[in-house]
Amino acid sequence: MPGPHPHPKSDHPVTRLGSWAVCALIALLSACSGATDNGKGSAVFYPPLPNRPRIQFLTSYTSAEDIEQTSALSEFVVGKDDASKGGLGKPYSASLVGDRVVVSDASAHEIFVLDLAAHEFRPLKGNTGGGRARQPMQVTSTPDGTIYVADGTRNQVLAYGPDESFLRAYGTEGLMKAAGVAVKDDEVYVCNLKNNDIIVFDRLTGAVKRRIGGGGKDPGKFYIPTNVAVGPDGDLYVSETGNFRVQRLHPDGTHVRMYGGLGDGPGGFSRPKGVAIDPDGRLYAVDAAFENVQIFDKDGQLLLFFGGPGNDPGNLVLPAGIDISARGIERFQKLADVRLKVRHVILVVSQYGARRVNVYGFGDWLGPEKDLPAPAKAAVPSGTAAPTTPKGLGDVEDLPEPATTPKAP
Repeated sequence: MPGPHPHPKSDHPVTRLGSWAVCALIALLSACSGATDNGKGSAVFYPPLPNRPRIQFLTSYTSAEDIEQTSALSEFVVGKDDASKGGLGKPYSASLVGDRVVVSDASAHEIFVLDLAAHEFRPLKGNTGGGRARQPMQVTSTPDGTIYVADGTRNQVLAYGPDESFLRAYGTEGLMKAAGVAVKDDEVYVCNLKNNDIIVFDRLTGAVKRRIGGGGKDPGKFYIPTNVAVGPDGDLYVSETGNFRVQRLHPDGTHVRMYGGLGDGPGGFSRPKGVAIDPDGRLYAVDAAFENVQIFDKDGQLLLFFGGPGNDPGNLVLPAGIDISARGIERFQKLADVRLKVRHVILVVSQYGARRVNVYGFGDWLGPEKDLPAPAKAAVPSGTAAPTTPKGLGDVEDLPEPATTPKAP
């Protein structure tokens, strides 16, 4: 099983844990409980039962067969539609837009729409002519349903309306090497690999308003900024693959905080990619090398992690993009354990593997203590505390605070 790779030690105190301990605890936290998942097997919780879970793996989407529904009679009469053979190639990012999951697929040079209500797997309607994507990377959306896609070959950001019609492109020839995109109010933030900065566009006019950062390791500087997200407070969170960290800044570029750093222990990064902020301001950071997602509080404290390398449900294979949405969760609540009240939905995109768009639910465990099954014994390295429900994740009032936090991703 692939795990964290050895790196020089960082100054993060938790990196003193060895890689063997990290791998062992990834396996432990990826363990399944005895609860059923809609008859498809064991439900996957993080942390695993008998701890009080906060995240559950719900489902995944990879091909048209995961979306489309065809009756047996229809297949017998007219045959199976060839469209059902379609699937994602090497997706990079996804965004939940109402009942649609919009997925950027760099290898297919396509933006796919997984319409969960219509049970359709199809290309984005506006992805033709002047709105044609060549290498779609990070995709995001706004509450009104407008879709924004950073294109690494056109080196522009493409905008599509709620009806999927092409609206406009941001950026002119030679201006930037686009990678990530985020939108807040009337500003569009674009990760520019050409100059290691963030270019801020006026959303309405397309004009460049300002630049943030520039190459370097100092606070406020970037090296290979690949993904960006905007928090509820308007702050920017920029994933820097080259500096092995996530940086938080005010919209004017003022540095606020660093998360992570080079290391193979909890809180460290090897290849950080997608970033997202939940409604309570917690940072979710994807690491493509460790193949997991780490959750940090506003002070940079590691709270929990989920995913992990492997091919089982809940695992990730070279993950890249992440999206969090509190809208439209009713559909996914039906897939969750009845004892988990889902607060928001998390989409994590694996570029390879059997499950490309992975859907998790984050919520409150409402089941009484007697509903928690007896735990299966798992091997834990000597001297290492078994993981418990982490602090800071907004437990409901009747859930006691745990004594410890997870030791390693």
